[in-house]
Amino acid sequence: MTTARLFVGTSGWSYSDWVGPLYPAGTAPGAYLAHYCREFGAVEIDSTFYRIPTTRMVDGWRAASPDGFRFDAAFRVDALPVLAAFLAELPPDLRYAVEIRHRGWLTEEFTRLLEVRRVALVLPDLYYMPRLDRVTTDFAYIRLLGKRSAVPDDFSHVRIERDRELALWAERIRGYLAGGVTVFVFANNHYQGHGPATARALLSRVAAPASSS
Repeated sequence: MTTARLFVGTSGWSYSDWVGPLYPAGTAPGAYLAHYCREFGAVEIDSTFYRIPTTRMVDGWRAASPDGFRFDAAFRVDALPVLAAFLAELPPDLRYAVEIRHRGWLTEEFTRLLEVRRVALVLPDLYYMPRLDRVTTDFAYIRLLGKRSAVPDDFSHVRIERDRELALWAERIRGYLAGGVTVFVFANNHYQGHGPATARALLSRVAAPASSS
């Protein structure tokens, strides 16, 4: 029987605003990832939404991270037939998740496709999308995104209080884990202002007794 695991991290790691709150003073940009890996076991590479990383970049990430560290890359599609054809061609030995940004995708046909292909439906906390709670395979993929305009810059500290939301996600995560579902969670800077603080707070809540949430 496979044991469910929890991976919590942030969306990216290349933020100079994190020098001090997360990275030691004077840390060079090239050393950010190595320091990041000392606290978190996974990171989301959301830059892949815009461009494919070079082989040299990927080799550098591998060299800077320990064995067992997880990198998660983002991708976008425009129509269900395109998605279905794409999923059918994917190697079966990797995990995949699909994120939607329009409510029109929320159909039974779409979620059934994900279940058949054993692909996770991304569960976003995004201001214009509902907080989805449907697990379509043996792992859940959660993105804490917030609203970009609410925190447009200065990612050095928490600027938005989200205790209620974090309590809700912690409760759901505990339920997923109890059901044998591995969970990946990634916090964007725009969610509260400082992705590492959000990730830390969520980990703390998941570890705490359910009644304390």
